[in-house]
Amino acid sequence: MKEILLGLFQGLTEFLPVSSSGHLLLLQEILGFNIKGIGIETLLHLATFFSVVVYFRNRLLDYYRKNFLKVIIGILPAGIFALFFREKIEYFFENASLLFIFFFLNGFYLLLSVLKEGNSAVDIKKAFIIGLFQIFALLPGISRSGFTITTGILLKVGSRESFEFSFYMYLPLVLGAFLIEIDDLSNLKILPSIFSFILAFLSGLFALYILEGSLKKKYFPYFGIYTIVISILCFFTLR
Repeated sequence: MKEILLGLFQGLTEFLPVSSSGHLLLLQEILGFNIKGIGIETLLHLATFFSVVVYFRNRLLDYYRKNFLKVIIGILPAGIFALFFREKIEYFFENASLLFIFFFLNGFYLLLSVLKEGNSAVDIKKAFIIGLFQIFALLPGISRSGFTITTGILLKVGSRESFEFSFYMYLPLVLGAFLIEIDDLSNLKILPSIFSFILAFLSGLFALYILEGSLKKKYFPYFGIYTIVISILCFFTLR
């Protein structure tokens, strides 16, 4: 039951700009269970990896062929930062009482997306700036998709291209993390893990459609209001 619930949560919150890591940490605190060391996080990230592959399947290879350098430049800052400051990052995952700060920061930043509207493309400079802001998403409560898409919008990149670039960066990051942590899969129970994987994949695919639709209909900033509400709840419940 635990793995199935986590699969549903992972799929929905991984792509919506509300922070999957923050929600999973909050879920652990509320329900009182620990998912570290059982490999389920590694498996769920693989499931959402395939959600992105399926969603962008018709233009995936062509995009990487034309924009490979920009994607690499975009993922380097977060990759390097995570490599050298892994222990410091883990500290925040062990202190749920700080979640309200990061959820609030996430919400405030998403609300800034209403300030700009553009249609320019992601160039090398903008890819690097978006990559720098992706570093914040290493913290629980801060959404990777939320921060990268909002940063793109603030740089006057079109919302559609900001959306695509965010997830084309996602794939190599998650694949690299999966390969590093693949040994953790040996600890999983087969049947619950299969259900968890399927749920994470399907809910992740659904979340991608919701996210793209929210950008088209200008509903994207409302996710910021949601995470500010979650921040207030965390402030009063996780202290």
